[in-house]
Amino acid sequence: MYRFNVIVLLFASIIWGQQNEITLTGKVTDGMAPIEDVNISVSNSKNGTKTDANGYYSIVVNEGTLIRYSHIGFETVEILAEDISRTLNIVMVLEVNELDNVTVTKTLPRKTQKELFQEYNTNPNLIKTMFGILDKENIATTLYVLDEENFPPGALDLIDLVNGNLPGARGYKPDIDRQSWFVTMRGNQSINFATPSIYEIDGLIFEEFPYWLDISNIKRIAASPSLSGNVKYGGMANTGIVIINTKSGNFSPGANGIENYDQAKLRNNIYSNDAL
Repeated sequence: MYRFNVIVLLFASIIWGQQNEITLTGKVTDGMAPIEDVNISVSNSKNGTKTDANGYYSIVVNEGTLIRYSHIGFETVEILAEDISRTLNIVMVLEVNELDNVTVTKTLPRKTQKELFQEYNTNPNLIKTMFGILDKENIATTLYVLDEENFPPGALDLIDLVNGNLPGARGYKPDIDRQSWFVTMRGNQSINFATPSIYEIDGLIFEEFPYWLDISNIKRIAASPSLSGNVKYGGMANTGIVIINTKSGNFSPGANGIENYDQAKLRNNIYSNDAL
């Protein structure tokens, strides 16, 4: 008799459990559009599903269980399944996180060419090119700039000035004939396989080595090995470009608040437009 009662109770509990299973269907949206791949899980169970591309779902649960709807970027929603519920349309809202001690800084806009021109005499990071003034600290490509204040005292020519002082560039002297000298970039370490770079001097392009250039007349020199940075020069700059600003060709009248500049370095050699 005892065994019979146990069997009856087990059979009744199975029937009772089956009677309490309900199939929930519905749609999950953000109030306007459906949300795909919402995780729908049942508490204390491995049962779960996800919404389809249109936000619809279907899941079998027991009455009284807790159903959780979760998705990255949205607040989790929890619903208690009831026998009277067969359709549950869920609206999820965006999750808002409150952050403490957040510091908001203003990103300064890029300087105009006029502003860079005003700074040229005092900012060693600037180099003048035929396409405008470049600031090595504010461009997306690789650019190495060397100002005359940092020239090595023992440099006798352009090759000496480049070697060991301009990263990314290397100069070669195959023989005593200066016309055979050249500068190369982008990792060429052998004189037999090196490809010469070109030169921009005060806005003019030279494909041959400027053996005639007096380094005492150089104010600033730069190496631009980047393909993306040299694309504006065309295919001739694929092997890199050496940019040189000379003292005689790159004075900056009006820079640093000086409207007139005595290029000849002579006393009172400034015309101020006051003649009759």
